[in-house]
Amino acid sequence: MHIRWTKTGEADVAYLDGDRIGVLSTIPSAPGSRPDGVVASGGSMKIKVAQCRKKAEHGDRFLIEGRLIDTRREVREEIAKLVAPSAPAAPPEDAPPAARERMALPPKH
Repeated sequence: MHIRWTKTGEADVAYLDGDRIGVLSTIPSAPGSRPDGVVASGGSMKIKVAQCRKKAEHGDRFLIEGRLIDTRREVREEIAKLVAPSAPAAPPEDAPPAARERMALPPKH
């Protein structure tokens, strides 16, 4: 797991595009909420949630999408390194266009 939530649960980073982030979490988080957690180095991070959906294809995990807030540059860089070597073959179909472009995928239809 890449992130351990402060209250409970954990998450893996699915994609990172600037300050936009998508994580596959063991717990849900409502839109507008600001779940916080720590990465492996102990650095803290927080996400302002835009949307959260249950993803059965990922073992009933929740895809939480939003933007990083109150997160230091060093932690952002650590998150970026976590995504790069194990990036998925494709971001979710409804991921931000910039995330799809970064992976040179055709636009969704």
